[in-house]
Amino acid sequence: HPLYFTCVPHVLCVGINAEYMGDTSKIQWVVDPQNVATSITRLKQHGWHPNFIAVYAEPWIMAHQLSLILKEVTGNATNYDWLAYHIEPPDGAGIPPHRDFAYCPPSSWHDDGTSKVTTVWISLDRSEPVNSCLYILPASKDPLYNKQDLNETPADVIRTPEDFQNILAVPLDQGSLICFSHRLYHWGSSSTPYAKKPRISIAFGASDDSFKSPYCSRTYLPLPSFALRLALASAQMIIYNKRDTGPWPNTTDLKMDLSLLVTLFRVFVSQVTHFDETYAETVFKSPIMKILSPQIGMLSLEI
Repeated sequence: HPLYFTCVPHVLCVGINAEYMGDTSKIQWVVDPQNVATSITRLKQHGWHPNFIAVYAEPWIMAHQLSLILKEVTGNATNYDWLAYHIEPPDGAGIPPHRDFAYCPPSSWHDDGTSKVTTVWISLDRSEPVNSCLYILPASKDPLYNKQDLNETPADVIRTPEDFQNILAVPLDQGSLICFSHRLYHWGSSSTPYAKKPRISIAFGASDDSFKSPYCSRTYLPLPSFALRLALASAQMIIYNKRDTGPWPNTTDLKMDLSLLVTLFRVFVSQVTHFDETYAETVFKSPIMKILSPQIGMLSLEI
């Protein structure tokens, strides 16, 4: 649809290393970001994690609207990696400081030095320091941006008091976005008692298949079936529900009980043949599966 690409004539500069962020406030979205934000709020009110917004069509339409220019600018294509956030005042918080990939082999970079993995982070409402926004450490100020250290800690990245001055807040108007590489050091800040509303956002990934395969075939795009969208949202909750450091993502007060996680696992299994084997294996080997396995009864990695 020609409206999908009305953003192209405007300034949509994608900061691959977050060295430069262009004006994305003039993107003419086909869907209303406020409607998506309201839907995420309603999901949470009804006891569902924000990630389940991926069950609905609107986020996929937004991703499709960016797909052409994203491919042309970064060389990467949508890979089905979705997350959604609803950070409530007074003290809700986004994900702590991290890189999307802890490892960075030469195969993770295009020949021109740009990343083979891109994250697109869209603010569905105004995001700013008072209600939580992204904070980043630009690549030029990051001593470990191109250096792989699987034991990296925040103290290895922010080494001196002066290093804190390199941190940039990334406030975004409703519908604006930032794109960044797999190695950008970033985090979502805490909300404050002065925030009048939550920070609501979505993020999706894009990648080059030579480094990271899509979770499903792109032939299902731009809008996968409802069953596939539900299975994907379920799988993402299993993968991100538990990590070594505790609950993940730290974006909501909701706690998913084991019986619901078992149901989500079964939803994923019902569609597992449509998913990439590597992704399916990641779901089966997620840390939370050690707890779920006895309740599932029989667990096989033969997909």
